[in-house]
Amino acid sequence: IKNISGLLSGQIHKRDKRMSICMKCHKVFDSGDKLNEHIENCVHEKTIIEMPRNSIRQYISNGAEQFHPFVVSLDFECTLKKISENIGESSKHIHEHIPNSFSFYSNCNTLIRNENVDLLMK
Repeated sequence: IKNISGLLSGQIHKRDKRMSICMKCHKVFDSGDKLNEHIENCVHEKTIIEMPRNSIRQYISNGAEQFHPFVVSLDFECTLKKISENIGESSKHIHEHIPNSFSFYSNCNTLIRNENVDLLMK
């Protein structure tokens, strides 16, 4: 990635203003001067956040959940093969994705599975 600011700018804000990003901690600044001031301190600070020990987070239902009778998850992994292929004047393919494995998970609500077999066969 040659221009991280251009890549992330649309995800961070809607302005057309150029951003400066600290490559160590990923903080975003509106100007290069602010970034330079930040870097003086950032290089001396740890970037790892120490989380409290024995801290437990618990999900509390707010009544707005949506339950679905079917859940399907798919994922696949690829091996990257190095290539060099120019696409236009400013773009270049550097890797080809070659699929090497996949996983498929499906789950069905027990009530539907047992009571509506015809629904599953459609």
